[in-house]
Amino acid sequence: MRKLLFAVLTLALSVAPFVASAQSKDMTREEWLKIENPDARHVAYIKMSSDAKVSFWKDKFKDVKELKWSKAERKHIEKLEKFYIGNIDKFFSKDEKVKAEALEMLDKFSDEWTKTAEKEFGWSREIMFHIIADGGEFTDEMLAKLRQ
Repeated sequence: MRKLLFAVLTLALSVAPFVASAQSKDMTREEWLKIENPDARHVAYIKMSSDAKVSFWKDKFKDVKELKWSKAERKHIEKLEKFYIGNIDKFFSKDEKVKAEALEMLDKFSDEWTKTAEKEFGWSREIMFHIIADGGEFTDEMLAKLRQ
């Protein structure tokens, strides 16, 4: 799972240079959620500016934290959010050395974060996927099913 976290965040943070020539279309996560086609969602996300992606994930974290978690689980989610938001400037840095160091730091963080999620909370890969890698909706009903 740690590799999934690393891969997803690395991809999400590094696609901007490859689509620089594409016209940026910033949208809110709410607007993004209205796109039904998964491929169209992917393209729309890639075309978002760095600032729009940060807002997107802040909104996702806000929604995830509102689910029925224990205090310790919510604190663990907040740790991920704090790491992501606190290092965003490094992830989007134009300085390749800074970006490489940030991605190495992300690898170490994701290893610790996913191990804790698995050992202390018994979270499945699916639960972590919905927190980390899926910008879509994650509901209490979905969480309850995944906990069974």
